Amino acid sequence: MQELKRPVEQTAPPRSARETLPTMYDLPSEDPEEPGLPDEYHYLQLPAWQISLGVWQGGYEGLERLWLRWFDAEERLIPSDAERTEQAEAQVSQAQERVEQAEAQASQAEDRANRLAQRLRELGLDPDEA
Repeated sequence: MQELKRPVEQTAPPRSARETLPTMYDLPSEDPEEPGLPDEYHYLQLPAWQISLGVWQGGYEGLERLWLRWFDAEERLIPSDAERTEQAEAQVSQAQERVEQAEAQASQAEDRANRLAQRLRELGLDPDEA
């Protein structure tokens, strides 16, 4: 995963879009020898909304490359709907595994209690009175 870069420093008066925004010629190339965008264009903060737009390296819909992605105020990636669904499914699966483990432990405890009760009966004691 690519590290986030700091935004271009704000000036008063603001610099023109011609100076600060990339052009179509600044976009990354498939040729690794071409530099592409300077680092200052890889991150844009929108403080009023507590979000940022940055470059993220990863896979999406079967393509592995650089993508523009939203980040929260703490610079954590905001997951897409598909990623949220995947995370929720993983949490459900983990919860189901915990339930199954708890049921198995309860069953083992019940079996043990039944064996102990049977042993007490063999010794002539009533387990319900003990």
